Amino acid sequence: MIDITGGFGIDSYYFSRKVKAVTHCEINSELSAIAQHNARVLHTTNIEFKAEDGIAYIQNSDASFDTIYVDPARRAEKGKVFMLKDCTPDIVSNLDTLLEKSSRIIVKTAPLLDISAGLSELKQVSEIHIVSIKNECKELLWIIDKGYQDDTKIRAVTLNNGIEKDFSFHRSSSNASVLFTDNLSQGDYLYEPDAALLKSGAFNLIGTTYSLLKLHPQTQLFSTNIIKADFPGRIFKIEAILSTGELKKASNLKGNVIVRNYPAKPEDLVKKYKIKADQDQFLIFTKIANGENVILKASIIQYY
Repeated sequence: MIDITGGFGIDSYYFSRKVKAVTHCEINSELSAIAQHNARVLHTTNIEFKAEDGIAYIQNSDASFDTIYVDPARRAEKGKVFMLKDCTPDIVSNLDTLLEKSSRIIVKTAPLLDISAGLSELKQVSEIHIVSIKNECKELLWIIDKGYQDDTKIRAVTLNNGIEKDFSFHRSSSNASVLFTDNLSQGDYLYEPDAALLKSGAFNLIGTTYSLLKLHPQTQLFSTNIIKADFPGRIFKIEAILSTGELKKASNLKGNVIVRNYPAKPEDLVKKYKIKADQDQFLIFTKIANGENVILKASIIQYY
């Protein structure tokens, strides 16, 4: 394996525990020396260090690799990056060169990168792994296999306190149809998908996979009258369903405010209705299938 954006060598170190040999390329010679020092301290002997540009090394080398790994950085003049072409090294322009020297390329990107845009820039993407920790999307992993022409598999993986949950599907099935609830009731359970599932874009497929009813086409919340503990995300128990008029009459309101497809910001709602913070109670402002804005008073059953 070759890591062409080696940096401090953290990724290379963990790769070295799984593969026979790793080549670490880092264009910054001082950083390359630091990574080499760290490897010695960690008694790692199967990493070869090259203080040079990773793309150039591959172009000039006669060697081939089982896997090429790259973690491109956004260009210095860019702010938030949504396209691979705005990153360094330029994987898109050099993809053919890399595929000449390897049958597999793994690209790690920040979660802001748009999946549809990435698929339009890249080719032969066999899998995309979306990784989240405690409901925070951390990164995307793009698996490129030489010659792959089939449907891309998307895996949304959630890692929380030693518990791993995996929501996998092929991209062609992401636009599945879903049923909507027209009878949301007190005592029902409300399901909020983990950030990794939402990043996948399979908004309706989430409902059909876990036999849940969706609240509204643009509300990524679901409900049912039973608990499904294998669901990757938060689960709430609905204690009351309130209208805005009923909320105005209420006093001593407490709860964490969540806004999903509702025409107001959480901080404005807290101020408007004088809502005090509460660790276990939630007030969820959202829209249901008939277009009505409602407030769900709920307690949390499952965090992840």
